Amino acid sequence: MRRCRAGRCSRARSGSARGSSAASRSSPLVSPAYPEQHWCKERLRELYRAPDRRTAEARWTSLLIAMEASDDPAVWIWARTLQRWRREIMGYFELPITNGFTEGCHTKIKLLKRLSYGYRNVQVYLRKMLLGFLPTSHAVLAPHLSS
Repeated sequence: MRRCRAGRCSRARSGSARGSSAASRSSPLVSPAYPEQHWCKERLRELYRAPDRRTAEARWTSLLIAMEASDDPAVWIWARTLQRWRREIMGYFELPITNGFTEGCHTKIKLLKRLSYGYRNVQVYLRKMLLGFLPTSHAVLAPHLSS
């Protein structure tokens, strides 16, 4: 088993040059299927950049065909999941709205919650949450605070 201390692994690499493709393929930290999974992820991102629904449908079909032809069972499972969510994913091209803002707020709240570990006073916790969502231009809203 590999043990890492301070970001450096204690097991030496097997004689190959650092950063070479042979070293990255033999590394136990990187799955052999990783390049294929990364390729699928990038094709899915390109799908959302399609100018219209027709182009997106063509990209969708070619992506699913490629994913079903994969040797990796994880990619097959992912392809089945994408097929189940087809209507919702293609709905983006009818009304291009995402829940990215909501997810960002949720992530910020979780971060502030982790940073607030140990606070006993609920009021201090709530104030910290509210301060986390103040606009960065708060000097315009409250000029008396910017001195």
